[in-house]
Amino acid sequence: MTAPVPAGTPALRGDYLVSVGVVVLALSAPQIEALRVLAGQLAARYQFWEMVVVAPIGEEAAPALLGDLARIPNVRVLRVEAVDNFYRMRLAAASEAIGDVVLLTSLDELPLMNLPDLADRVYESDEVIVMVRGHQGALTHAFLGAIGRVIGYRIDPRDTLTAGFPRAWLSLTLPRPDADLLLRFERRTGTGRFRRAPVPPGVRVPRAPNSLGRRFRLLADLMTSAAPRVLRSVAALSLAVAVFAVVYGAYAVIVWMVKDDIAPGWLTTSALQAIIVGFLGITVAAISIGLVKLLDRIEGMLRYTIVDEVTNVDFFSKVTDLNVEIRAADAVGDESR
Repeated sequence: MTAPVPAGTPALRGDYLVSVGVVVLALSAPQIEALRVLAGQLAARYQFWEMVVVAPIGEEAAPALLGDLARIPNVRVLRVEAVDNFYRMRLAAASEAIGDVVLLTSLDELPLMNLPDLADRVYESDEVIVMVRGHQGALTHAFLGAIGRVIGYRIDPRDTLTAGFPRAWLSLTLPRPDADLLLRFERRTGTGRFRRAPVPPGVRVPRAPNSLGRRFRLLADLMTSAAPRVLRSVAALSLAVAVFAVVYGAYAVIVWMVKDDIAPGWLTTSALQAIIVGFLGITVAAISIGLVKLLDRIEGMLRYTIVDEVTNVDFFSKVTDLNVEIRAADAVGDESR
């Protein structure tokens, strides 16, 4: 039998499971305290919840890290290979989370956001919600917007690292080779309902002081992700050049047949130019198409590798207590009959 709930205590919400994913690059005592505070907020609101902490830690750092986190309930620590890509580790958190609603945030933004409220909004609206800062510079917005139009993403400099994702959206997005970028930016072609919500009033979300290198890496990943689109354009242009070479070759033959005053060697030179240009066009087109296919096949493999997982989650104890109560009540009813 479970302990009676005190009068006036609000009932915990148990209609869905909440997962909060956090990437930890260098854990410290204040950050552990922030995770403990978040655990208290989730425990006061939900019956079923978990925190997924992803950290690129070595064997020598693992005991201290796990010892500090062991006292926090419902925490899963994923130890991944030492990768230098922050957004691949966010992808690990989203992929391994089991919640109906998955929230991703950073340790810098964790104390500034009302994550339980964000989770409820995501669940009730069934759409992706990204928290955004206040007004940003028009020049930066225009520059990043232009880059986004070229590579196929809606890049907004106001976006924070805190966002909520419904399970249905994640099921469609995580198998994609660019899932790590889609957890950060909206695709211009659209992958489901996606909206931006302002941060709580009076909250100023600063950018992490050590995030400059991470942002340059993100920009490089965005440009790299446009490689298939660029290669397809190159392939189309190469085929157009090859067609032009064939037309030019036919033109040279027609001129040679109808004209009498043609310079000696003109036909031979024109024919060789058409053959060389046509061959190069077809070759570049074939190579570009092959590279696109190769990138599509291997891009999804370059993600992350989980070395170990330590979990402090126990959902079944709550469900078992509930089932025991129901069965005990049924048994009493049967005896009375």
